Amino acid sequence: MVAHREPVPITRASLPTWEHAVGKPPPALQGIVGDYSGYYQNLKQPISRLHVPMARVVLILALGDGLSARPVRQGATTQTYQSFVLGIDAQPYVSEHCGE
Repeated sequence: MVAHREPVPITRASLPTWEHAVGKPPPALQGIVGDYSGYYQNLKQPISRLHVPMARVVLILALGDGLSARPVRQGATTQTYQSFVLGIDAQPYVSEHCGE
């Protein structure tokens, strides 16, 4: 089986050490796996992101330091993960990363 490779566009944000890439799955996985995206960050400062519920399942992987995450609700506790999944009917989550 030959690996399917398409050019992956990279968009640089205003911060010089943040990169974002978007890709499409190979033809054999289209219809099963949606588009995917990833990012690299080395911001030298902590960063927070809000993950809102979507009409799809989202898998988040941290390949370096883990991510701290907590649901957006009063009294929610923060936990650190190397990866986590947000389901279709999941509540909003905030993830935090040390920035490096």
